[in-house]
Amino acid sequence: MNIDVYILNFMSREAILGINHPDLTEATVHSLDLNADSDLPTAVIRAMSLRGADTFPLTLVNGHVVKSGVAPTREEIDSWKALGVTESIALVTEARSAVEFNGAARVHISLDVADVAASIPFYSVLLDCPPTKVKDDYAKFEPAEPSLNLSINQHEKVTSSSGHYGIQVKSTTEVSKARERLAAAGFAITEESETACCYAVQTKVWVVDPDGNMWEVFVVTEAEADEGCGPDCICFQELERSYVQASEALTAH
Repeated sequence: MNIDVYILNFMSREAILGINHPDLTEATVHSLDLNADSDLPTAVIRAMSLRGADTFPLTLVNGHVVKSGVAPTREEIDSWKALGVTESIALVTEARSAVEFNGAARVHISLDVADVAASIPFYSVLLDCPPTKVKDDYAKFEPAEPSLNLSINQHEKVTSSSGHYGIQVKSTTEVSKARERLAAAGFAITEESETACCYAVQTKVWVVDPDGNMWEVFVVTEAEADEGCGPDCICFQELERSYVQASEALTAH
């Protein structure tokens, strides 16, 4: 069984050899200068591309990646030899997210809009954060609270969602804070207080983006109610759209 450990040239070769395992020798501990080395094993290059700076030290058994970021132990080497290694370990070769966000997962929403520049101020105020990426035909918002990845994409033919979107908060105070922020930016706001809808009682404020997409900021004050979301519900009404100026969006922040 071939065991190789790859380290960068500023790492300590002595620390790896200090494991004092007969399968780790001067010939099996490879010190790399990434500015000079080009003939790296495919497994090393793949691990580098997936895990970046966390790759080294990188341990390969029979050409398969089995550990990265930490030196192997004698016990691990012995277990690899005893069990045999026929493929790379998934935990080592999985790609990591290039962006950080709260929690283990977050919701992504992609909306088509007629004019990205006109929609950016609306969503900057609604989500209480500026966009993290802006292109001529695209913008992305990544608020930490709620953890969300919202992108808006510019298209000539835009149809608003037949449903709606919402941000659920935990108190009527938070709903009021959102209302004040939205009102300060000139949003057209529709309010509901202690309204039975979707089989719960809710207090909320509604706003509509320039393309007709409806958003609510709401708190559930009673978890159960008899009423669902029938044809007379506000969810199906045509509400006034908000066209927010960039200067007003900045003032609201």
